[in-house]
Amino acid sequence: MKYNIEYTENLPEQFGGYVEFPSLLMRLVGDIPLIKIRGKYRGDKGLLAHEIKHVEQYNKSLFHNILYTFVRSYRYKCELEAYTEQIKEYKYTSITQAFWIVDALANKYDLLYAYDDILYEVDNVIRKLRGMG
Repeated sequence: MKYNIEYTENLPEQFGGYVEFPSLLMRLVGDIPLIKIRGKYRGDKGLLAHEIKHVEQYNKSLFHNILYTFVRSYRYKCELEAYTEQIKEYKYTSITQAFWIVDALANKYDLLYAYDDILYEVDNVIRKLRGMG
C-alpha cells in the first residue's frame, strides 16, 4: 500500500489528520493518497493508524471517494473502522476514554446518527477488543 505523509497545518480545521485522495483519473495513472497530519500530532501512532485505515478503504474500492462523500452509512462504517484503529493503538479499555471519539462521530462527519447509537457502537468496539463482546 502506497501513500505519502505530509506534516502541515493545511487541512480542515476540525481534523488532526486528513487524507487527500486522487481523483479516479489520477488514480488510474498511478497517483497515490496523501496523508496530512498537523505538526502537533507528529508521532501520534493512533492518528496515523486511523489515516492509514482510510487509505486501505480507498484501495478496496474504485468508488470509495463517491461512496464516502454521498452515502452516510458508508462514511460511518469507514470512520468507525478508522477510529477502531486508534482505539487499538491507544489501548483503550473503557468507553470513558473514548468519549471524544463518540463526540467526533456525532458532530464532525454529517452522519445524522443518534449520539446514543454511536456510544453503543464504540462501546461494543472496545468490549470486543477486550474480549468481552
